[in-house]
Amino acid sequence: MTREFSMVYQLLLEAQSDEAAMNALSHHANSEIVSWFSNASISSYGGMTPRTLLGRFGLDELRAYVKFKLEGGFE
Repeated sequence: MTREFSMVYQLLLEAQSDEAAMNALSHHANSEIVSWFSNASISSYGGMTPRTLLGRFGLDELRAYVKFKLEGGFE
């Protein structure tokens, strides 16, 4: 998923709002990104999905999480 995390991070950097990020990740051509966004369980956030994380805590929090994963962070 490293390549996809890079793509996700780029999308998040380009997004100007929570809504723009939600649309970009929900409708991406790469089905792995859409699946990750909608279904991945993030243990460090109580098992919530990236979609839920974005909705509850906003774009900056999701960016920080993806950057942490890209830098090799473990949960």
